[in-house]
Amino acid sequence: MGSAKKRSKKSSFRGNTKEGQQSFRSHVQWLKESNESIELIDQCLSDRGEIALSHIFLSEECSAPPASSDLVISTVIKGRSLNKKQVDLGFGRFDITEHPGYTLVFTPNVDIEFTEPGPYEILTLSIPWSRLQPQIELVLNRPMPHLTASIHGQQHKDPLLAQTLKQLWDPINGNSVGDVLIRDGLINILLGRLLQIADLNVPVVTPRSKLSDSKLANVREFIDQSLEQPISLDMLADIANCSRFHFARLFKASMGMTPMAYVSQCRVERAKQLINKNNEWSLSVIATKSGFSDQSHMNRHFKKIIGITSGQYAKSANGW
Repeated sequence: MGSAKKRSKKSSFRGNTKEGQQSFRSHVQWLKESNESIELIDQCLSDRGEIALSHIFLSEECSAPPASSDLVISTVIKGRSLNKKQVDLGFGRFDITEHPGYTLVFTPNVDIEFTEPGPYEILTLSIPWSRLQPQIELVLNRPMPHLTASIHGQQHKDPLLAQTLKQLWDPINGNSVGDVLIRDGLINILLGRLLQIADLNVPVVTPRSKLSDSKLANVREFIDQSLEQPISLDMLADIANCSRFHFARLFKASMGMTPMAYVSQCRVERAKQLINKNNEWSLSVIATKSGFSDQSHMNRHFKKIIGITSGQYAKSANGW
């Protein structure tokens, strides 16, 4: 085992703005590479870096962690903000308190929403869900893409969870056979306690399967401000902090159409506005101003979306 220590300067960057957003494969990568207002006070990593116990300070300027494939258990160490705060881990919003000992369990592969993440200190344990999932499914004899809503849908005031997280520090940092056995034992205690808390008699509910309101707003704002420029699926996925496939699925669930179909619709609407306002501009100029490669390209999208060509629309609108 090894210990990685890092102190990063706090910045004014907010992760829920559209500039500078990044996608991260794991919770550990987010802590290491993001430009967030995070102070990573200390961190202990297992040999392969898969399991991490991180002591973190989150300022008021920090946004919620992005979705990752890890199961993340987070307990408050210091923090007594009087402001009412809420979180959504994929199963609806609920109130949280920042008093020491309160624990959250992040849903793997689901975006997290906080009204105000900080300021407070937390201790987080992150483990790839792919490492835990087979063990849990074997015990329960059923598919478990995540734990139940009773785990991810509320905050837990559970001394065993909080104390076990703190006890993990030394064995994760050690490299002896005893350390490995103790580490694995404590992680099994955490999982066992979570399964005790979980209501395993109810069906597994699918977590939020649409883009959050804030991420959807950021994507739409970027599209609106960038219509004249090339817009790719990768660009939009980066803004939403999702993989291309995951973003395309969530966007279609949110808007009822694919991201690129929405971009085309916005460009047609922009072209219609310019036609209505600018009698002196040619249709080729309007095509360029709306992000189409040429008038022919614009005509194809007009015909597909509103049933007539741009020339026919201009004639009906302005008598061209």
